Amino acid sequence: MHQLEWNVPDWFVIPVGNAGNISALGKGIRELYDLGIIDRLPRIAGIQAEAANPLYLAYKNKFAEFKSMPAKQTIASAIRIGNPVSYEKAAREIKYFNGVVEQVSEEELMDAKAVVDSSGISICPNSGVAAAGAKKLADSGVIKKSDSVVVIATAHGSKFSKSAIDYHSLQNKFSNKPIVVDPDLKSVEKALGFGV
Repeated sequence: MHQLEWNVPDWFVIPVGNAGNISALGKGIRELYDLGIIDRLPRIAGIQAEAANPLYLAYKNKFAEFKSMPAKQTIASAIRIGNPVSYEKAAREIKYFNGVVEQVSEEELMDAKAVVDSSGISICPNSGVAAAGAKKLADSGVIKKSDSVVVIATAHGSKFSKSAIDYHSLQNKFSNKPIVVDPDLKSVEKALGFGV
């Protein structure tokens, strides 16, 4: 919010695994509000991969019951958690901020990652979960066209380059076929069309 000159967005959208980030986000925003630094509260959306979605399942039953689960394989490996340590804190923050929890598929998260990457911002698959969730919530009308939205990216895509190479090597919706070049400046310049 400091980067937004203390203009509070309508939404923060964040990927959720162990639920520590969403808990800390909510606590920090509440403190800013209580101190009078901000004059209104945003809504918070926590997004999970379908393969590891216990917070989403608990949200669907209004947090009446929480069941841990064995997390399945997901490209969003950093949030592959079936028993989030900060579940109770996360549930509290979702309720306090009139928030929502959504889930996204592997295809949705990697398509979103590819779209964001194509803008020049390289994100990790876990951040792709948040971007895909924001799109899903906008498509369903939960996030309105007029809403301001901050999607929190939790890591740089270069830490997860294999997932991007795998995605773009196949026929996916937003594939951009990789070009293999020799590891020298002339080869890179030639591939980019410089000095040709």
